[in-house]
Amino acid sequence: MVSLSKGALTALALLGTSPSSLHPGGSGVALAQVVDPFDGGNLDRAIVDGDIEDPGDPTQPTESNADVKNTLIVSYTSEVGLGNVVTHVNEARAAGRRIGFRSNTKFKKPQRRNSRRSGGQGNRSGNIGSGGNRGNKFNRNNKNNRFLEDGTVIPGEELELGFAVIETSTGAESDSELVELSRLEGVSNIEHDVELTVAEVRSLRGASEVNEHVREIMEAMVKEQSNLETEFAPEHQDIDDNRRLQESTPYGITMVNVTHLWDITPKQHVKICVIDTGYDLGHPDLPNSGTTGWDTGSSSKGTWDQDGHSHGTHCAGTIGAIGNNSEGVVGVNPNPSAFSFHIGKGLSNSGSGTGSDVINAVNNCVASGANVISMSLGCSNCYVSAFDQAYQDAYDAGVLVIAAAGNSGADTDHYPSAYKTVMSVASVREGGGPGAADYGELSSFSTRNMQTEIAGPGHYVKSTVPRNKGSYGTMSGTSMAAPHVAGVAALLISHFPDCTNNQIRNAMIHSAREPPTGDWRNTPGWDKYYGWGIVNAGMAYESLDTKGCVGAGGKNPDADANETLSDQALGGKDQKTNGCISDDQCSGGNLCNGEMKCNLDTSTCYSVEGTVPDCNDGLKCTIDTCDSTKFITDITDMCVHTPMVCEDGNKCNGIYICDEDAGSCVIDEPAVNCDDDNACTIDKCITSSGQCQYTAKSCDDGNDCTLNDHCNISTGCVIADPEPFCCGNAVCESNETEGTCPVDCSDSIMTSVDTNVARYRYLGSKFNIVAKSKNITISGVGVHCILPEGTIGKVHVYTKPGDYYSGGGWYRKSTWHEVVIADVTCAGPDQITEVSFPRSLVDIEKYEKQAFSIYVLTDDIMNDYPTTRHIYHSGGRYAVYKEDSYVQIQTGSGNFCASGWCAIITPMAYSGSLNYVVVDDLPTLSPTVSPKPTTSAPTNAPTTDFPSISPSLSPTSLPSTSLVPTEFVPEVVELKTNPSGSANIVRAVYFEVTGGAAWAKITDLKVITFSTRGLQVYMKRGRAVAHENAPCSWKLVAETQPGWYGSYWKTMYPTWNGNGFTPVVVEPNEVVSFYVTITGNSYGILGKRTVDRYNYYKGSWGALEESSPVGAVMMSDGRCGEQGKLFKPCSSYHGGYGLYGGLKMETMQPGSTQAPSMAPTEPFSPGIITSPITGLTEDLREFYGVQFDVDNLGAEDVIINSFNVHIASPGTKNVEVWYRDGSHEGSFAGCNNANNWCGKWKKLVGENLNSSGNGSFTKTPDFAAIAKAGSVTSFAIVSPDSKLSSHATTPAASAASDDRLRINHATCIDDYYGNNVQTSHDLNPAQFLFEGSINYDVAHSDCAIQSKAPWTVMNPNGGSVAFEPEDEEPEVAQVVYEPEEEEGPIDEEPVDGGPVEGGGGPEEDVLME
Repeated sequence: MVSLSKGALTALALLGTSPSSLHPGGSGVALAQVVDPFDGGNLDRAIVDGDIEDPGDPTQPTESNADVKNTLIVSYTSEVGLGNVVTHVNEARAAGRRIGFRSNTKFKKPQRRNSRRSGGQGNRSGNIGSGGNRGNKFNRNNKNNRFLEDGTVIPGEELELGFAVIETSTGAESDSELVELSRLEGVSNIEHDVELTVAEVRSLRGASEVNEHVREIMEAMVKEQSNLETEFAPEHQDIDDNRRLQESTPYGITMVNVTHLWDITPKQHVKICVIDTGYDLGHPDLPNSGTTGWDTGSSSKGTWDQDGHSHGTHCAGTIGAIGNNSEGVVGVNPNPSAFSFHIGKGLSNSGSGTGSDVINAVNNCVASGANVISMSLGCSNCYVSAFDQAYQDAYDAGVLVIAAAGNSGADTDHYPSAYKTVMSVASVREGGGPGAADYGELSSFSTRNMQTEIAGPGHYVKSTVPRNKGSYGTMSGTSMAAPHVAGVAALLISHFPDCTNNQIRNAMIHSAREPPTGDWRNTPGWDKYYGWGIVNAGMAYESLDTKGCVGAGGKNPDADANETLSDQALGGKDQKTNGCISDDQCSGGNLCNGEMKCNLDTSTCYSVEGTVPDCNDGLKCTIDTCDSTKFITDITDMCVHTPMVCEDGNKCNGIYICDEDAGSCVIDEPAVNCDDDNACTIDKCITSSGQCQYTAKSCDDGNDCTLNDHCNISTGCVIADPEPFCCGNAVCESNETEGTCPVDCSDSIMTSVDTNVARYRYLGSKFNIVAKSKNITISGVGVHCILPEGTIGKVHVYTKPGDYYSGGGWYRKSTWHEVVIADVTCAGPDQITEVSFPRSLVDIEKYEKQAFSIYVLTDDIMNDYPTTRHIYHSGGRYAVYKEDSYVQIQTGSGNFCASGWCAIITPMAYSGSLNYVVVDDLPTLSPTVSPKPTTSAPTNAPTTDFPSISPSLSPTSLPSTSLVPTEFVPEVVELKTNPSGSANIVRAVYFEVTGGAAWAKITDLKVITFSTRGLQVYMKRGRAVAHENAPCSWKLVAETQPGWYGSYWKTMYPTWNGNGFTPVVVEPNEVVSFYVTITGNSYGILGKRTVDRYNYYKGSWGALEESSPVGAVMMSDGRCGEQGKLFKPCSSYHGGYGLYGGLKMETMQPGSTQAPSMAPTEPFSPGIITSPITGLTEDLREFYGVQFDVDNLGAEDVIINSFNVHIASPGTKNVEVWYRDGSHEGSFAGCNNANNWCGKWKKLVGENLNSSGNGSFTKTPDFAAIAKAGSVTSFAIVSPDSKLSSHATTPAASAASDDRLRINHATCIDDYYGNNVQTSHDLNPAQFLFEGSINYDVAHSDCAIQSKAPWTVMNPNGGSVAFEPEDEEPEVAQVVYEPEEEEGPIDEEPVDGGPVEGGGGPEEDVLME
């Protein structure tokens, strides 16, 4: 009997899955009654190249070739049922039907069909589902075995004993067999098999979050890239030629906090099973001795000890790459003597496989003694009840199965990670590294749902890959996150072998690290994005070590109540609520869930009655939510009631209001209809006013050979016949040659192949061409191919009618037609490599558009050669880049992924040529009418056959209505200030903006960078004069993301952190001031110094015309600021400065108003808390120092300024003050918090003080230490050449406290070696109290801390002249000169990939989007 494991077949829930071939092999249970399954034929064919399009690449949602719907999962309730299935298969085969008995799985104990399905279970019984699974086609309902439609068991039914896997050859046969099998006695349920793929992300398609994902990929690549010739290679990057000379620790190993546990001797050898695409047995950085495995036995699917894909080897390396061998990388478990691998080849070399194959692999892992199974694979919405029960069986066998959550980037049910007995792992990224605000931030692709349980590093992870693919490489995906968690689980099991799999699971989620608090997706406790947080091996180990298995992971199953391990498994949000033994195991940190306690009778967590806020206000036109951060004194403080927004600001759509009875938006005023029935006018409704605007249509086609273009009010533009003997009339006449009139006489069109123009390197192009005046046939292309000499490439040419991008499907190979795939030897840079179309010419009718996708790959694509060159075009996508009389080539996109079906956002033009033949015109119904007239305003009034009607009022006919309002679309305006030749480097700059006659909204700031690595932008309303050094006068509106970089002389909109640039509304004629400063290791930004001193804010640095949509908005010159000293302006030795770059603005609706500003509050208020000298003389103690925690009890940060300390002896004594965030108790990364071995303590001050001695307080020098609201801060006060005094006390003694701070009991420092802070061997903070006082300020605003700088002031001086800092020598203004090859500004690309207004090319040889 084969038992099975809760295998986690989670995987990339992206748009579809890859095929896997059916086969008769497998290692299921052999039954004597079953003849050998059918063999040969199409059902056991090998997957060959071309069957799939890079299944690991989510940009290519592959279409299945091997139908899993031909495979049936047949559940049975008795041995009779199994025997009936076997007999049926034998009889069907004898009758000549193509059916085979593939495998059989018997549960360790009879199982009821799962009535508590995890999350949203996707396919319900009897429904046809998606993702390759057609749902439960049969569900028996009789007196012996009854199920409701949702899978609930009706009392009295028989239990299921197992399931058999039956194969058929076609979908029709499958349906027929399903009907017959459903009639058999003992058969309870029939489902279709599912298809699983690896959960690796190679690059996302052009969806809503593509910019975010590409930013993440670029961020990581910039850190590691050493070869700038490689522009984009997310699959396997930065293969280190010196990798065999040194060993590196990938960032993920550090993030899971495991390295300090490696020196602790484990108590038990563990076995880790990896079910994936195989394993590169013999890899020098992976365990080989003792490694075992399983495969299906099918030659088409490969053997376990080889990995034709590389995904499985990569996952194994994260778990167990060998440490201390001077080789490559290190895994979570670096000691190969402490564990062994068992490999399950559940997926083929294509990266795909069937659910039944994976279940067989799980069975084998359990039978082989695996403690942990790691599965980085799966499918979306593909629930199978038989598999669900199989995973429960494995869980009851004590195996912990961990699976990738999936890479859909959306709320999707993903299996097997969504099964309750499988631990679902989300992916986080490195961001800016430890200490950065985005360290551990969620990866954009990570699937989110109710079963998300924990997170691990999954973005750009470096690990092992097969030796024939470079030995080491980087991949991204929840596939990479799951092995981190599996590795941690295995390590914990090796140290705590007496704990159950459920206890290890709970210990990990109870000790998970909190994700970045600045991420809006992170909710205290559990959320569907991160689960319970990021796996933390060190904290889990400490919890198990100090609390034991039950204290850290919950109770053991109650054997007397027949409770099993799977009964304790709920998964995701609910996993923490089951098996508790104390209240602290239930606390989740989210006040919206109320006060959580443990019911000791049921060992389940519950919310105390009256502690959960009821936020339903009874109004249907408000959206009621709970925000735990808003709690003040009452739980109802957290309720947020947001009015339902019905009005979109577009008056053309009519007026919408919320119907309180229905709770939905209804139309109150109808939409505006501006159609005047005149084909010679462009009819437009002004969104801000709802008024109609009519503009005469231009019919000038721009061709000098057509002289009588005009407009007909009924039909529109009429283009005259071209004049004869005119170059450009699309006729190669007797007096013309290719030399004198190439636009008419050439049979090819060529864009630039000059590498000074075609400067960008990718794998290929996507672009459109238009047949202008004749039918044409494309007969070949000339590709600007740049492979290294001697490297053979393969050119792929595909085409499809229409635009390549619009209408969707551009990333699906199935929507394109293959023209040619041929081997090429590239001619190299500045040359054309000709490719003819021998079999399939491309015909394009005149006026029609045709899309082309041309890319070049190599067999050794892992080396990521950039294969083709491209041209940046500032006109944006779809702009005309090159044309003659017959063909127009439009700007398109570069392709950056090996599947050929990715596209960058930056507009790129094709570099190369097209060969074509002009074909005689086919008859058309209206040959003289242009179907695509232009819409630009005419230079002269057009000639019309009838009078042009341009009414000034809305038409009298009843306007049509639109039930769905469209979004108000503001006009975007840019105010640019560009350098001419030279500029000055500026570290900070103040300037003012004066509004025009109309309301405007400033939405972004453009700068010209000069090795800039960070920026902050502040604003204030009113003049900047006299406020420059008053931080509390300013508000932060933008800050660049960690890792952002602007190189030398590059014009760009920076990548802002968080929600981006906070818009600044400017009323008509209002003055708004800005302060821009560099941060981090930046050199500067560019501006220009004016001549006159004191010439601040007086000159116009840049302005818009009065006729602009926002009026004559003016940007003044201003004043420079000093580097590294926030809000310190330069001295008057400097003249005024203007900032180069500009502002992006949007128009606002007439009648706009601005929310009133809040009344200013005092930045801070002072306070003092004293812990008095108390106690008997005999209890007085002297020691080198004290260490204690300070709790901030309030809702605001506190600035601690100084201490008054109790020094033992009089005279001049040296005193040091140290602090750190968090308690001085506990440990961090293997270091006790009480010590400074991990460098977490910061020295605030160390000076000689004049002490009065015992019995009095001595004040320390001033400093500034921040005690965060609601948090704990530790302080250590030491006197190396004297001692401090305190009286012994008891734990029951009250700690000093006011309404802001509480001084907790102290630990004495009995020795001091300098910079060690604490060397006490007995950390017991219950024996002493700190005797002294704390002087502090309560910070009421963000500017309070900034105002502590010596050059700043709390309140402006009120004068009309700007603040003048102390006199100092003038700084020489650094002058830099514009590069000789001006590349123009780089504007940030729109998310939808639309055209870019103006601008030049991106920086050459840097990573592209």
